[in-house]
Amino acid sequence: MNKHAILIGVNEVPHLDYLSTPSSYAIAMNDWAISQGFKTFLFVDEPDDRIVAGNCSRTDILRSIRGIIEETDQLLIYFAGHGVESTATNDIWLLPGYKDDPSDCISISLNKALAYSSGVPHVIFISDACRSPSNTDYLRAATGSAILPKLERLNPTTEVDVLFSTWPGKISVDVRDEKGIYRSTYSDCLLECLHGQIKEVILEVRKVKPGFPAVMTDELNSYLKKTVPLEMEKKVELHSFRWEK
Repeated sequence: MNKHAILIGVNEVPHLDYLSTPSSYAIAMNDWAISQGFKTFLFVDEPDDRIVAGNCSRTDILRSIRGIIEETDQLLIYFAGHGVESTATNDIWLLPGYKDDPSDCISISLNKALAYSSGVPHVIFISDACRSPSNTDYLRAATGSAILPKLERLNPTTEVDVLFSTWPGKISVDVRDEKGIYRSTYSDCLLECLHGQIKEVILEVRKVKPGFPAVMTDELNSYLKKTVPLEMEKKVELHSFRWEK
Protein backbone atom coordinates (compact mmCIF):
# COMPACT_ATOMS: atom_id res chain seq x y z
CA MET A 1 0.00 0.00 0.00
CA ASN A 2 1.30 3.45 -0.95
CA LYS A 3 0.65 5.95 1.83
CA HIS A 4 1.38 9.68 1.71
CA ALA A 5 1.01 12.40 4.34
CA ILE A 6 0.94 16.17 4.00
CA LEU A 7 1.74 17.81 7.34
CA ILE A 8 1.16 21.58 7.59
CA GLY A 9 1.95 23.76 10.61
CA VAL A 10 1.69 27.55 10.42
CA ASN A 11 2.65 29.56 13.49
CA GLU A 12 2.24 33.03 12.03
CA VAL A 13 -0.14 34.69 9.58
CA PRO A 14 -0.91 38.41 9.11
CA HIS A 15 -3.41 40.18 11.39
CA LEU A 16 -3.74 37.30 13.85
CA ASP A 17 -1.91 36.34 17.05
CA TYR A 18 1.32 34.39 16.83
CA LEU A 19 0.86 30.71 17.68
CA SER A 20 3.66 28.79 19.37
CA THR A 21 2.57 25.20 18.70
CA PRO A 22 1.51 24.41 15.08
CA SER A 23 4.94 23.77 13.55
CA SER A 24 5.98 21.48 16.40
CA TYR A 25 2.79 19.42 16.10
CA ALA A 26 3.15 19.10 12.33
CA ILE A 27 6.70 17.86 12.92
CA ALA A 28 5.45 15.37 15.52
CA MET A 29 2.81 14.15 13.06
CA ASN A 30 5.50 13.90 10.38
CA ASP A 31 7.65 11.72 12.65
CA TRP A 32 4.69 9.45 13.45
CA ALA A 33 3.73 9.14 9.77
CA ILE A 34 7.28 8.14 8.80
CA SER A 35 7.23 5.45 11.51
CA GLN A 36 4.04 4.06 9.93
CA GLY A 37 5.45 3.83 6.42
CA PHE A 38 4.04 7.05 4.97
CA LYS A 39 6.01 9.11 2.50
CA THR A 40 5.74 12.55 4.05
CA PHE A 41 5.74 16.16 2.88
CA LEU A 42 6.32 18.67 5.68
CA PHE A 43 5.26 22.32 5.38
CA VAL A 44 6.07 24.43 8.45
CA ASP A 45 7.14 28.02 8.98
CA GLU A 46 9.41 27.11 11.92
CA PRO A 47 11.14 23.92 10.73
CA ASP A 48 13.67 23.58 13.57
CA ASP A 49 16.32 22.24 11.16
CA ARG A 50 13.87 19.78 9.57
CA ILE A 51 13.81 19.37 5.80
CA VAL A 52 10.62 20.88 4.40
CA ALA A 53 8.91 20.05 1.12
CA GLY A 54 8.41 23.71 0.23
CA ASN A 55 6.97 26.97 1.46
CA CYS A 56 3.72 27.11 3.41
CA SER A 57 1.87 28.17 0.28
CA ARG A 58 -1.08 26.69 -1.56
CA THR A 59 1.01 26.47 -4.74
CA ASP A 60 3.77 24.38 -3.16
CA ILE A 61 1.34 22.11 -1.32
CA LEU A 62 -0.74 21.55 -4.47
CA ARG A 63 2.43 20.77 -6.44
CA SER A 64 3.44 18.08 -3.95
CA ILE A 65 0.00 16.48 -3.90
CA ARG A 66 -0.29 16.57 -7.68
CA GLY A 67 2.97 14.64 -7.89
CA ILE A 68 1.72 11.70 -5.81
CA ILE A 69 -2.06 11.60 -6.01
CA GLU A 70 -2.31 9.09 -8.85
CA GLU A 71 -0.07 6.57 -7.08
CA THR A 72 -1.31 6.77 -3.49
CA ASP A 73 -3.75 4.48 -1.73
CA GLN A 74 -4.09 6.61 1.38
CA LEU A 75 -3.64 10.36 1.70
CA LEU A 76 -3.47 12.03 5.10
CA ILE A 77 -3.59 15.84 5.30
CA TYR A 78 -3.00 17.41 8.73
CA PHE A 79 -3.16 21.14 9.46
CA ALA A 80 -2.38 23.07 12.63
CA GLY A 81 -2.67 26.84 12.68
CA HIS A 82 -5.23 29.60 12.28
CA GLY A 83 -8.58 28.78 10.74
CA VAL A 84 -11.83 30.64 10.11
CA GLU A 85 -15.37 29.79 9.11
CA SER A 86 -15.96 31.50 5.77
CA THR A 87 -19.56 30.29 5.53
CA ALA A 88 -21.63 27.83 7.53
CA THR A 89 -20.26 24.93 5.48
CA ASN A 90 -16.84 26.25 4.45
CA ASP A 91 -13.95 26.18 6.91
CA ILE A 92 -10.65 27.74 5.83
CA TRP A 93 -7.05 27.00 6.78
CA LEU A 94 -5.00 30.20 6.63
CA LEU A 95 -1.53 30.31 5.08
CA PRO A 96 1.01 33.16 5.46
CA GLY A 97 0.27 34.67 2.04
CA TYR A 98 -3.51 35.01 2.41
CA LYS A 99 -3.40 38.79 3.06
CA ASP A 100 -1.74 39.64 -0.27
CA ASP A 101 -3.38 36.78 -2.17
CA PRO A 102 -6.80 35.75 -0.80
CA SER A 103 -6.55 32.49 -2.75
CA ASP A 104 -3.50 31.47 -0.68
CA CYS A 105 -5.57 29.56 1.85
CA ILE A 106 -7.25 26.17 1.89
CA SER A 107 -10.95 25.31 1.76
CA ILE A 108 -11.74 22.07 3.57
CA SER A 109 -15.14 21.62 1.91
CA LEU A 110 -13.74 22.19 -1.59
CA ASN A 111 -10.92 19.73 -1.07
CA LYS A 112 -13.27 17.18 0.47
CA ALA A 113 -15.35 17.34 -2.72
CA LEU A 114 -12.23 17.00 -4.89
CA ALA A 115 -11.11 13.99 -2.85
CA TYR A 116 -14.14 12.03 -4.05
CA SER A 117 -13.02 12.38 -7.67
CA SER A 118 -9.31 11.84 -6.93
CA GLY A 119 -9.39 8.07 -7.24
CA VAL A 120 -7.61 7.75 -3.88
CA PRO A 121 -9.26 4.98 -1.85
CA HIS A 122 -8.94 6.81 1.48
CA VAL A 123 -8.39 10.53 2.13
CA ILE A 124 -8.22 11.89 5.69
CA PHE A 125 -8.24 15.57 6.66
CA ILE A 126 -7.33 16.47 10.26
CA SER A 127 -7.86 20.08 11.31
CA ASP A 128 -6.45 21.57 14.52
CA ALA A 129 -7.68 25.11 13.94
CA CYS A 130 -10.49 27.52 14.81
CA ARG A 131 -13.81 27.39 12.99
CA SER A 132 -15.06 30.78 14.21
CA PRO A 133 -16.54 33.31 11.73
CA SER A 134 -14.38 35.79 9.81
CA ASN A 135 -14.28 39.20 11.50
CA THR A 136 -12.05 41.37 9.29
CA ASP A 137 -12.11 42.36 5.62
CA TYR A 138 -8.91 40.38 5.02
CA LEU A 139 -10.40 37.24 6.53
CA ARG A 140 -13.73 37.65 4.75
CA ALA A 141 -11.86 37.77 1.43
CA ALA A 142 -10.17 34.44 2.21
CA THR A 143 -12.72 31.99 0.83
CA GLY A 144 -10.30 29.12 0.34
CA SER A 145 -8.78 27.26 -2.59
CA ALA A 146 -7.83 23.76 -3.69
CA ILE A 147 -4.74 21.79 -2.77
CA LEU A 148 -6.06 18.68 -4.50
CA PRO A 149 -6.03 18.71 -8.30
CA LYS A 150 -9.28 18.42 -10.24
CA LEU A 151 -9.35 14.86 -11.55
CA GLU A 152 -12.00 12.56 -13.01
CA ARG A 153 -10.92 9.34 -11.33
CA LEU A 154 -14.16 8.35 -9.66
CA ASN A 155 -13.74 5.38 -7.36
CA PRO A 156 -16.95 4.00 -5.82
CA THR A 157 -15.00 2.76 -2.81
CA THR A 158 -13.37 6.11 -1.97
CA GLU A 159 -13.73 7.09 1.68
CA VAL A 160 -13.17 10.67 2.84
CA ASP A 161 -12.91 11.49 6.55
CA VAL A 162 -12.64 14.94 8.12
CA LEU A 163 -11.67 15.34 11.77
CA PHE A 164 -12.00 18.74 13.47
CA SER A 165 -10.57 19.95 16.76
CA THR A 166 -13.71 21.96 17.52
CA TRP A 167 -17.35 22.40 16.55
CA PRO A 168 -18.68 24.61 13.70
CA GLY A 169 -18.50 28.29 14.57
CA LYS A 170 -16.29 27.68 17.61
CA ILE A 171 -12.73 28.54 18.52
CA SER A 172 -9.93 26.04 19.14
CA VAL A 173 -7.57 26.78 22.01
CA ASP A 174 -4.15 25.92 23.32
CA VAL A 175 -3.67 25.59 27.08
CA ARG A 176 -0.61 26.69 29.01
CA ASP A 177 0.79 23.87 31.15
CA GLU A 178 2.51 24.01 34.54
CA LYS A 179 5.80 24.92 32.82
CA GLY A 180 4.21 27.86 31.01
CA ILE A 181 4.33 26.07 27.66
CA TYR A 182 1.30 26.15 25.40
CA ARG A 183 -0.05 22.77 24.31
CA SER A 184 -2.80 21.69 21.94
CA THR A 185 -5.03 19.28 23.85
CA TYR A 186 -6.51 18.05 20.58
CA SER A 187 -3.20 17.22 18.90
CA ASP A 188 -1.80 15.75 22.12
CA CYS A 189 -4.79 13.39 22.38
CA LEU A 190 -4.56 12.64 18.65
CA LEU A 191 -0.90 11.65 18.92
CA GLU A 192 -1.60 9.46 21.95
CA CYS A 193 -4.15 7.56 19.88
CA LEU A 194 -1.93 7.28 16.83
CA HIS A 195 0.94 5.94 18.93
CA GLY A 196 -1.30 3.09 20.12
CA GLN A 197 -1.76 4.32 23.70
CA ILE A 198 -5.58 4.34 23.57
CA LYS A 199 -6.93 0.84 23.09
CA GLU A 200 -10.54 1.81 22.36
CA VAL A 201 -9.62 3.34 18.98
CA ILE A 202 -7.78 0.22 17.80
CA LEU A 203 -9.61 -2.56 15.96
CA GLU A 204 -8.52 -5.62 14.05
CA VAL A 205 -8.50 -5.12 10.28
CA ARG A 206 -9.97 -8.27 8.73
CA LYS A 207 -10.28 -7.24 5.08
CA VAL A 208 -6.85 -8.71 4.42
CA LYS A 209 -5.13 -11.85 5.66
CA PRO A 210 -3.44 -11.97 7.99
CA GLY A 211 -5.41 -9.30 9.87
CA PHE A 212 -3.67 -6.60 11.87
CA PRO A 213 -4.57 -4.01 14.53
CA ALA A 214 -5.01 -0.41 13.37
CA VAL A 215 -6.35 2.92 14.59
CA MET A 216 -9.78 3.28 12.96
CA THR A 217 -10.94 6.72 11.86
CA ASP A 218 -14.51 6.52 13.18
CA GLU A 219 -13.39 5.31 16.59
CA LEU A 220 -10.62 7.92 16.65
CA ASN A 221 -13.01 10.75 15.84
CA SER A 222 -15.56 9.61 18.43
CA TYR A 223 -12.89 9.31 21.10
CA LEU A 224 -11.47 12.78 20.39
CA LYS A 225 -14.91 14.42 20.40
CA LYS A 226 -15.60 12.89 23.80
CA THR A 227 -12.19 13.18 25.43
CA VAL A 228 -10.77 16.54 24.30
CA PRO A 229 -13.48 18.69 26.00
CA LEU A 230 -13.04 16.75 29.25
CA GLU A 231 -9.26 17.16 29.15
CA MET A 232 -9.67 20.85 28.37
CA GLU A 233 -11.87 21.34 31.43
CA LYS A 234 -9.29 19.68 33.66
CA LYS A 235 -6.43 21.78 32.29
CA VAL A 236 -8.31 25.07 32.41
CA GLU A 237 -9.08 24.45 36.09
CA LEU A 238 -5.39 23.90 36.83
CA HIS A 239 -3.65 26.39 34.54
CA SER A 240 -4.27 29.71 32.84
CA PHE A 241 -5.03 29.61 29.14
CA ARG A 242 -5.67 31.86 26.19
CA TRP A 243 -7.43 31.62 22.87
CA GLU A 244 -4.80 30.69 20.34
CA LYS A 245 -6.09 29.46 17.01
